[in-house]
Amino acid sequence: MKEGVAIVGATGFIGSEITSNFKKKGITLHLCSKNGGSIQGLDVDSVDSTNERSIINWLSGKNIEVLIYLSSIIPKSFESTDWGLFDENMKMHKSVFNAWKEKKFHLIYASSCSVYSRITPHPCSEMTVVMPDNFYSISKFVGELLFY
Repeated sequence: MKEGVAIVGATGFIGSEITSNFKKKGITLHLCSKNGGSIQGLDVDSVDSTNERSIINWLSGKNIEVLIYLSSIIPKSFESTDWGLFDENMKMHKSVFNAWKEKKFHLIYASSCSVYSRITPHPCSEMTVVMPDNFYSISKFVGELLFY
């Protein structure tokens, strides 16, 4: 029987909060981020998710039910995004996608409100027209399409 939740990007802002809440509920957690470390006494494995088989290898021996995918290269500013950032985020998508196909878990993908562009009036909803206007936002939207 599958159990537990894997979080890719566990040390980021959202990952830290989710980890904290799941830990309080006693949920079995498997955590990773690029640099590893720990969160509230839980080990976070160092995994370079830009490597094509990195997530599959990390999940080896883990029988997870859900993977929450939060990782991405986040730019210092949207103006500074470039093809390199887009390419690195696509590599992460590919690694997670390969694991998803092979391991058959439920997948939760965190996109970004930036896919709606900086000129979209707020609040917006999932019905708002998507207009990503930089490489970071485009990479997040491609992830939405890929994991749909």
